[in-house]
Amino acid sequence: MKIPKINLEKTEKPETVTNTVDISEATVRKVWAGEIAAAVLIAFVSVIIAFVG
Repeated sequence: MKIPKINLEKTEKPETVTNTVDISEATVRKVWAGEIAAAVLIAFVSVIIAFVG
């Protein structure tokens, strides 16, 4: 699955604010991988607690 590049451009002035927010595909994949790893860890701990308790 290809994650599209997110590119948001502001059309309003002034130019002092950053006009472009650019999030790369690698960054999105790292965030998703971190969330999945956290969910797996929480599930594993809950299974351990269920067996011990």
